[in-house]
Amino acid sequence: MSPSPLLPPLLRQRLWASIVLPCLLVLGVLSWELAGRSGPSYVDGVVDSRLAHHFGRHPRLFEAVVQLGDPGSVVLASVALAGLCMAFRARRAALLSLFGPISAAALTEWVLKPLIDRRLSGGLAFPSGHTTGACAVAVVLVLLLLPGAALRRRLPGFVRVLLWYVAALLSGGVGVGVVVLRYHYATDVVGGVAVAVVVTGVLAWMLDRHADQRRPVADPG
Repeated sequence: MSPSPLLPPLLRQRLWASIVLPCLLVLGVLSWELAGRSGPSYVDGVVDSRLAHHFGRHPRLFEAVVQLGDPGSVVLASVALAGLCMAFRARRAALLSLFGPISAAALTEWVLKPLIDRRLSGGLAFPSGHTTGACAVAVVLVLLLLPGAALRRRLPGFVRVLLWYVAALLSGGVGVGVVVLRYHYATDVVGGVAVAVVVTGVLAWMLDRHADQRRPVADPG
C-alpha cells in the first residue's frame, strides 16, 4: 500500500489560492493595523464584549480549556499524534504531527509577537500563542481524518468521532477562552488561527511534494 498523501488532490490544488494567501493577507493587514498598539480595536470591542456576555459565566471551565493551548500541552499532543502515526507506519503524517504545531507556536512566540509588539496588560498579545498551538493541532487532526488519510483508514469509527470533537474543542474552545478570560483580544485569536493554518498547510504541501519527487518514475518502455 502506497503512503497516503496529507492533502487530498483538490485541496492540494487550491491550497495556495484559496487558503494560504487569504490567511497571509488577513495576518498582514492585522499585523500592520495592530503593530505597537496596546488597546482593543473597534472589532475587538464589539466581539470581545459579546463573547464575555455569552460565555463569561464559566471562567473555570475556560481556564481548563485554555490550558490545552499551553506550550507543554501542544508539545505533548504533537508527540502523541506523531507516535500514533508511526504506530501505523504513516511517517509523513508523523512528521506533520510533530513539526506542524511546534513550528507554528515557535513562529508566533519567538518571531511574530516581538516583531508586531501588540500588548495587553503589558504582555505581547498578537498573534495568540495559545490559539496558534491549539489550532495547529486541530488542523493536523482534520488532515489526518479526511477521506483517504492515514488515520481515517485505520481508526475505529468512534475514535474518529472523538478526535473530531477534540479538534473542534481545540480550535473553538481555546480561542473563545482566551478572549473571555481577557488573555487576548479577538483579533489576536484571528491572527493565531491564520498562523496555524498557514504553517501546517504549507508543511503538509511540502511533505507531499517531497514524497512525489522521491517516487520512482515508471519506465514507459
